[in-house]
Amino acid sequence: MCGVCFVVFSVRMVNMSEDKKPLIVYWTPGAFIDKFQEASWYNMYGSTIYPDPKNLHASLMKEKNPDRGPTTFISCPAALNTFRKTFVFYNSKASKYEYDLRNIEKPEVKPEGEDYLNYAIRRPPALLGKPTIEFQLRWIFFSEESLEIDITPPMFSQPKYTKYGTCIPGQYNIGQWYRPFVFEVQMWEPQGTFILEKDEPLFYATFFTDRPIVLKRYVYTEKLDSISKHLIASTTNEPLNDRYDLFNNTSQRELILKNIKENLLQ
Repeated sequence: MCGVCFVVFSVRMVNMSEDKKPLIVYWTPGAFIDKFQEASWYNMYGSTIYPDPKNLHASLMKEKNPDRGPTTFISCPAALNTFRKTFVFYNSKASKYEYDLRNIEKPEVKPEGEDYLNYAIRRPPALLGKPTIEFQLRWIFFSEESLEIDITPPMFSQPKYTKYGTCIPGQYNIGQWYRPFVFEVQMWEPQGTFILEKDEPLFYATFFTDRPIVLKRYVYTEKLDSISKHLIASTTNEPLNDRYDLFNNTSQRELILKNIKENLLQ
């Protein structure tokens, strides 16, 4: 066993929770966010552009080498623990764009054809000469219990759109906050081509827990959209801990959970 795996495995054995009951993570497309500003596009596609995620460990095991032996990463406890708690979210619509964002006052993005993911340029570049493009893809995750989520680019998948840019990552507690994760891409170049292939991974969502994760999808309602928007508006520029305090002190968890359970799909 590799040294890193031995250390991580030993620590986790000491701290491992005795409660192995599955932990439910509720998720939904945050599709109402721009419903009225971009109604024609939303009405055409709705939630059909959000395929169900797949567990990374289950996907990798389909490709396992039967002669791999006991020393490969797929047998390493540290790697396996991450793979089992990681879910892959996919793109369902092939899209191609030519863009020129050198002049942020007059951004140019030209989609190829009429069938593509909607997009927007909402803010100036965070990095010099490297603009960001936001796509109309949003997900909201929620847990009844305190649970950290880590959203990252698809690091264990063959690079496709990441040849042109990378999604903006994030980490927060989905049991103490309720807001959408927006698929926003940090471009490598201020001008060029950007391609999203059908069925390619967009990002990974990893959950920090020793318990098994069960994903349940629900319908995002106008009531839930209103709660999310009010939370965001009430805590603009506030640190996460202050946002968590507001959430916990105003019974938001109970209110959100009631609405989610009334709109579960499975």
